[in-house]
Amino acid sequence: MLLVLLPLWLFLVGCVSAHYRFTSLISPDGTVTDAYEYVRKNTNDNSPVVDVTSDDMRCNTGATNDGADAKTLDVKTGDTVGFMADNLLYHQGPVDVYLGQAPDSASSWDGSGKAWFKIFQIGPEQSDNGLKFDVSIQKVTFTLPDSIPDAEYLLRIEHTALHAGTGKPEFYISCAQLKVSGGSSGSPSMVEIPGWLSADDPSLTVNIYNWNKPSSDYTNPGPAVYGSGTGSSSGGDGSGSSGSGSGGGDDGSYGGDDGSTSGDDGSYGGDDGNSTGDAGGSGGGSGSGSDGSSTYNDDYGHCVLKYTPPTVHKSYKRRIVRWLWQA
Repeated sequence: MLLVLLPLWLFLVGCVSAHYRFTSLISPDGTVTDAYEYVRKNTNDNSPVVDVTSDDMRCNTGATNDGADAKTLDVKTGDTVGFMADNLLYHQGPVDVYLGQAPDSASSWDGSGKAWFKIFQIGPEQSDNGLKFDVSIQKVTFTLPDSIPDAEYLLRIEHTALHAGTGKPEFYISCAQLKVSGGSSGSPSMVEIPGWLSADDPSLTVNIYNWNKPSSDYTNPGPAVYGSGTGSSSGGDGSGSSGSGSGGGDDGSYGGDDGSTSGDDGSYGGDDGNSTGDAGGSGGGSGSGSDGSSTYNDDYGHCVLKYTPPTVHKSYKRRIVRWLWQA
């Protein structure tokens, strides 16, 4: 009985509590830094924030008011930096990256005020058949704009998961701390967080499962991208190709590839067979193990259990029967 229930328990743990967090900053030389070395550590184990009016929208629960435990990385304008998540971004939805200019040190700033601007975004593939977001991403990298002032900044990544249905977005957020040099006197248009979005924004109320292409394309949440918007994304072990965008359009859309690419595999597996697989167009990868169970995410980011009951040796069967009889 225990052998039968154990894989089901592992499935529930993998599907319910194992969301994802952006734990590591990727430095200009491509190094994935240690978890929470430069990223503020949040206390939200399940990760998403759901109230767009909450101050937690800035850097996530427990990571907004103080970043004293995280280091601040020295970078230059034009450098390529990024974030690494602790799992695949297996829910469908857009990715947006912001810089927030701190009035003094990034580590002591709570992110308040009209100080945020978007520098990169990843949107969906759009067709008459609907919207399709890449659910095999684990790394997101992008170029810091040249025309920003020298200052300390919070670098904020936001993945907006739209899988739960119309008007029920989940925001997966992290902030890293940067000290930027080599800049200029650029003056990007800034927004305040919270306040940059309303709950009824079309980018949040869209039904991704029943989307007939309207006269205008889907637009990512928030303002237009400032600067070139150049960046790329990839799965855990796969490589991605670069994309670029510009912030010239009023709707914040960008031309060319959107930088969302699928890695070669990006899948995970373990001895217990409990894994979260890459969920590309084919329905994703899975891992197998000694208990014969695995989890993966389908095309819509739903967690799915694939379970084959383990083969139980007859001696263990006798023990189980004896244990049940004595109980």
